[in-house]
Amino acid sequence: MRLRHAILSALAFLLLPCAAAQAAPQILALLTTDSPVPLDCRDGQCTAMLTAICLQKDRVPPAPETAYEPIGIQQNLKLVITGTDGRVREVAGKGEMTIVSQRNFLSVRVTVPHEAMTRLGATALAVFVGKGVSLLAAPIPNDPNPQTEKEIAHTADTLRNEAAWLDDPNDAYSSQARIANRVLSMLPMHGTVGSAEARRAFDQVAQANQGKPGMKEFGQLYKKCEDTQGWSIYGRNMRECVESWHDSLMMERNVEYWERTGAGS
Repeated sequence: MRLRHAILSALAFLLLPCAAAQAAPQILALLTTDSPVPLDCRDGQCTAMLTAICLQKDRVPPAPETAYEPIGIQQNLKLVITGTDGRVREVAGKGEMTIVSQRNFLSVRVTVPHEAMTRLGATALAVFVGKGVSLLAAPIPNDPNPQTEKEIAHTADTLRNEAAWLDDPNDAYSSQARIANRVLSMLPMHGTVGSAEARRAFDQVAQANQGKPGMKEFGQLYKKCEDTQGWSIYGRNMRECVESWHDSLMMERNVEYWERTGAGS
């Protein structure tokens, strides 16, 4: 029942008037990562997928590819650089990576141009999200309802603190979502992803997360994608099946958060 409620709530957002899309979209909160998420480099871009939730129920959801900037404890968003000498260092993520919404408010994509690897002296890049990181959409020209400084501060502080489970590595739901996006970060963003390619990504992620909270549960969900690909509303595509499971899990938690806090009301 709760999942049905979550899905219906998500669909309700999609039916908002088009004019509302001209106003500032929701502030998001990023799920922490228990370790750096490697960026997958192909086609001139290095990318990774991260889980998010919406902190402002009553504002409009972001359109796909809406640009965001970190706020809150923004220094906890870091780009992790493995140098040509094998040493690992961290730099502030803001300014080095672009962040855009994906599908809805439950996932974002971080991107670093491949050419930046030369400038940074890197052989590999990863993104790390610590506690308390939120995201604010880029300002909209002539916005009829912009985010105020007071609203931003309240959301990034009080409302973000109400979502402390995002920072809990033992939270069952967020752990599954975190693992799902590890798999998605290793797959191409476009085109059909077959079972064999997706299975290689899953096996690698499963090995790295063996015994961690959420791995067993996500493994069961992933098996359903393999066994019943035709079930997915997106068709026979393993990436989109995993995306669907990820979004269903986090939408349920997001609705529970709204109901508990009255976020944005």
